[in-house]
Amino acid sequence: MVLDNFSKLKTSITSVRYRLAFIYDRMAAFVLDFTVIFFIHSFLSFYFKKQQNTAMIEGYQTAFIFWVIVNFMFFLVTYFAYHYISLFKYKTTVGKFAFKIHLKNIWGYEEVTHTQSAKYAIWKTLGILSLGLTYIGAFVDDRRRTLHEKMSDTMVVTKKQKYSPSPTIREKQFFKGLLLPAQSLLGVLVIYALTLIYNSAQKEIMDASLETSLQPKCEWVEQEFSGSKESSRVAFSMSLYLLSEVDRSCLEKEARAAFEAGENLEEANMAFALIYPEQKESFLHEACTAAPGSFSCVNNLKAKAEYKKPHQVLWQAKELFSKNKYEESLSLLNQIKSAYFSDKLGYFKFKNYWKIKPTEMMSNISSFSSLIEEDTFDRVIAWACLDSAESDCDSAPSFCSKILDKKDFTRAGLEEELSYVRLRECKNQWSEDLPEAISLEAANLFYAKSRLRKYNDLRPLRDMLAGSASYDVKSEIASTMIRYGDLSKDDKEMLSRFKVIDSNRQPASSE
Repeated sequence: MVLDNFSKLKTSITSVRYRLAFIYDRMAAFVLDFTVIFFIHSFLSFYFKKQQNTAMIEGYQTAFIFWVIVNFMFFLVTYFAYHYISLFKYKTTVGKFAFKIHLKNIWGYEEVTHTQSAKYAIWKTLGILSLGLTYIGAFVDDRRRTLHEKMSDTMVVTKKQKYSPSPTIREKQFFKGLLLPAQSLLGVLVIYALTLIYNSAQKEIMDASLETSLQPKCEWVEQEFSGSKESSRVAFSMSLYLLSEVDRSCLEKEARAAFEAGENLEEANMAFALIYPEQKESFLHEACTAAPGSFSCVNNLKAKAEYKKPHQVLWQAKELFSKNKYEESLSLLNQIKSAYFSDKLGYFKFKNYWKIKPTEMMSNISSFSSLIEEDTFDRVIAWACLDSAESDCDSAPSFCSKILDKKDFTRAGLEEELSYVRLRECKNQWSEDLPEAISLEAANLFYAKSRLRKYNDLRPLRDMLAGSASYDVKSEIASTMIRYGDLSKDDKEMLSRFKVIDSNRQPASSE
């Protein structure tokens, strides 16, 4: 009988040696363990961090969020493995060992089993997701047990003289009172986080859709270059840009690739002359230096007519168009016999036809819709509207309502956006929301124009003109400020880079 009770007696004596661990020792042990886990995770998660940083740098928000989540999941796995292995193999953790506290079986303070170690590690890992709510048990449970200790039938004890008594009734009531607000706050935070993730994903999907719709033709440079009969990829890109088939980012990408490879430097500098018209002469000089006696070195239009490559003919046509020689520009376009480019000349030809016979084109513009694809027809409409309303809103044709009524600009180019902003300005519509997927640049222009109309405030337009806005946007800003008329001498000097203005006209007021 005595022998039968010996084990219980031993357990009872042993239990007296242990007291509930002091709450601050437990907190310090947690911080130390968390620090150790953090450094282990930082050392092992280099791949996830690399993918995460790459996505952030390249602006892929959804991919960035994905790798953040993957990295966090790996942290949870590390957190679990650290506690399970430490308790399973060494019966303690670094933090607990440092502060002389121990995890013991609640049924007699024996060493914890493998199952208890696993349960403890699992529930403690899940406790991280609750933002600390599972630790409230340490303040309301009679034996200071948190949720992970309750679920694993364990408790934290100490051999030190400094220990924690059981919580008082007042302490229990206080922390139980905090439980509901804390749970509510956690729910709000979770909903907020999910909303942020959803909005970020939607924005990236929209951006990807915009990029896919506006720039899939960047891939044409690689896929269709061989059939274009152009001399180089950058020359081919230049032709597509002059035909408004690709935007400036596509052309700049190919030009920079040519610079890096040290090849086709004449065409690369010509491309930059198109992308940055304000520095055109400088880039053409560099192009001529790179290829003496070439197309870029010739200033005479008759001499340039000897050059027959598509990008050279299109370049000449653009120059003639800018000099109001529309019939000559159209004649050059008709000389392009390339099967690849013949189907893409409609937009450029329309500009010339419009300038030659605007009234006739205005009445028959609908006939073009059956000859060209819808996106190109929208660009045709947008350009015609912007050109008509540049100086006088009353000159905008009735078909401009097609642009003004557009609700989604996902597949629209900058020219359509500028036309839309100008038409909104003509209609004096400033309170309605902007359409879906309109670019930030166009939205900023709309805001700057609204400030001018409502408060006679030119500062937002001046800031955009002096900033990094694209040349087409700056040209539209110049047109807006010229229409405004009340310009200082500095304004006129700045605007002269984009528009021809009457320099003798005196401003209504000096600033």
